Amino acid sequence: MGLKYAFLGNVPPGDYDYTYCPSCGKPVIKREYFWVSEINLKGGRCAYCGERVLDHY
Repeated sequence: MGLKYAFLGNVPPGDYDYTYCPSCGKPVIKREYFWVSEINLKGGRCAYCGERVLDHY
């Protein structure tokens, strides 16, 4: 329905806090509670496979 990179927030830590690459399935943004703990993007692309994830980053 147009929401490609939704994540569930304000819940205990787990896999739902992350944003995953739609191509390879690896986490491109990891969140822990209210903070971003890891970003695996390079120029808006997945650092693992190169798939475009964000237009502006």
